[in-house]
Amino acid sequence: MPSIKKKKSQLPQKKKDAPARPRNLRIFYFILFALPLVFLLLLEGVLRLLTDDPITPLVVRREERGKPFYQLNARVGERFFLGGVAAVPEVYPQRFAYTKPNNGLRVFCLGASTMASFPYELHARVSSLLQDRLQLMYPDRTVEVINAGMAAINSYAVVEFARELAQYEPDLFVMYLGHNEFYGALGVGSTQSLGQNRGLVRLYLRLQKFRTFMLLRRLIVAVRQGLQSNTNVPAGQQTLMEGMAAEKTIRFESEMYRRGLAQFRDNLAEILAIAQQQRVPIIVGTLVSNLRDMAPFASEDAPDLPAEQKRQWQKLFEQGWQLQRQQNYAEAKRLFQEVAAIDSASALLYFRLGQTHAALGEIDAARKSYETARDLDLLRFRAPGEFNKIIREICSTFSAPVVEMEEAFARQSPHGLIGHELISEHLHPNFDGYFLMAKTFAQAIRQHQELVPGLHAVEGEFDDQFLRDYSAVTLFDLQIGNRKIERLTKRWPFRREQFTFPPDSLQAPAVVRQLVEEYQANRIAWNAAHFQLAEEYQRQGKGEEALREYRAVMKVVPENDAAYTRMADLLLQQNRFAAADSLLQIAMKWNEQSPFVRAKLGLVNFMQHRFAAAAEHFQTALNLNNMRQAMSANDLAAANYYLALCRVQLGQLEFAQTHLAEVLRSQPQHDEAKRLLLMLQKGIEVKLEF
Repeated sequence: MPSIKKKKSQLPQKKKDAPARPRNLRIFYFILFALPLVFLLLLEGVLRLLTDDPITPLVVRREERGKPFYQLNARVGERFFLGGVAAVPEVYPQRFAYTKPNNGLRVFCLGASTMASFPYELHARVSSLLQDRLQLMYPDRTVEVINAGMAAINSYAVVEFARELAQYEPDLFVMYLGHNEFYGALGVGSTQSLGQNRGLVRLYLRLQKFRTFMLLRRLIVAVRQGLQSNTNVPAGQQTLMEGMAAEKTIRFESEMYRRGLAQFRDNLAEILAIAQQQRVPIIVGTLVSNLRDMAPFASEDAPDLPAEQKRQWQKLFEQGWQLQRQQNYAEAKRLFQEVAAIDSASALLYFRLGQTHAALGEIDAARKSYETARDLDLLRFRAPGEFNKIIREICSTFSAPVVEMEEAFARQSPHGLIGHELISEHLHPNFDGYFLMAKTFAQAIRQHQELVPGLHAVEGEFDDQFLRDYSAVTLFDLQIGNRKIERLTKRWPFRREQFTFPPDSLQAPAVVRQLVEEYQANRIAWNAAHFQLAEEYQRQGKGEEALREYRAVMKVVPENDAAYTRMADLLLQQNRFAAADSLLQIAMKWNEQSPFVRAKLGLVNFMQHRFAAAAEHFQTALNLNNMRQAMSANDLAAANYYLALCRVQLGQLEFAQTHLAEVLRSQPQHDEAKRLLLMLQKGIEVKLEF
């Protein structure tokens, strides 16, 4: 049978759409990768509908009595801390005007804990001291100095702060920054670090504008805090210094050291670029630390030597230290120099050598040794000297003035060696130091006032003692700082033998120490403590000290009625009527609706025999009290009684009887009111004696 061959055209053919499989695969992969993105976009949309702005802003808008104002946000630090610290540091929630005055001079202070003025608070801070000086230098301007300094941050945070504050019409940035570069939030050696890649850190800060990212971040922080709670460190017991330092050994010229310098250089350049782009003048201070009275935190004894040479090194060093204690400084110096020739990596060696040079009167050599000791310190809480070189270099690039703060402190220190006369511990100034810092910044602003259009300072400098009195900083305020330093230096990394306090730094009367303890334990308000201390001074006959306590409250809480009225009472006791009147006029501008201020103004005018004006103030006080019910029965009785006396002097006898009846209605045993009312009812002529 003949075979039958199928034609090729009759063979089964593959479907023509088979080649489409690769295209379907691409669609599959696109959907696979797009679904998470769509999910994230949907989640971001839902979170935007349900939650506030993800970034905790530096500046927030607030209202009080229907009037808007701006305020620094105490919680802004949450953006930079990753958990694992006892408490996130806060910026002081300072207010400033919502609408900048036409004659306004608005200055923002940028920096970390030194600019925040640790350990002092409120009007003892460098920004308040600077505002005092600027307001006196430029009396035609309404001066605002707003302090955005915050503990435990570094240049990463300040970059963000500068960018945000540029939106609020600044006339000037004043910056002091650099000591926290290694251990501040996001620093290369910090527990709050994201690593040593600046690009990664900047990406992290940019991603914070997304709510999805911030949700993930909060989850990570919560987990991290949970892990932290399982450690041996009791919650809330760490100081910031203990909680922030991860890398406790950062050698001079090591890779991490160099990365810290590069981080500071790049961020400083970005801050100045922001200021330049936004046309905000900026001045930058060089960094100051305690050279003479602060031994290094951490030092290595000849780490790279063989064992035998290291033993020789240690033996010679101990011999030199023994000779120094015996005040045989020349021989001690010789041995220390011999030790340095063997190995020169020890920070403590150079600190001891600096002490011997200083004791021998070799000041330049002492300064160089102290600076080397600071730079070799393995625990980098003090910025090395190279940071000041970077500040000068970057500022020169951007034509920004440098304020030589280190030189200013050296000029005011014995033999030019900065120590405890101006520095509390390792780097934070004491009050004298902050006073000098404010003075130095103010002088720089005067010198470069052409940076701010229309700025013209009055001639001459103000006396330092006048400015100290003007600051209204009292012993209570200083003792608040002293107690913080005392507690800090009892903890790691301090050792008691490591540094010296000035003899009188912790001295204060028992009543002041007690009130500070109560204030820091939140058992008494700050202004109440000042009032209580003023009353104690009055009992002791120390009128001027009492007035200073009242001035402190008026400076910090100018709307506080009690400060003005209590101070006016004291001035009246001293027969200083004009001063009391001026004071109460200021108080009335702050609070026109206060019956207390009006009543005190009535009393001041009464004591000066200005009866018509006194009657008007007393009547206004009573009218205001009818609306607010703020005055006590005794206050009301006193106001009505003095108003009755005014009416008598003005010949308004019927009104006088009405007010006397009001006195007796609340205080039937008021003998003077009863006697005067009886005389008026009988038509007896009343002659008041003063």
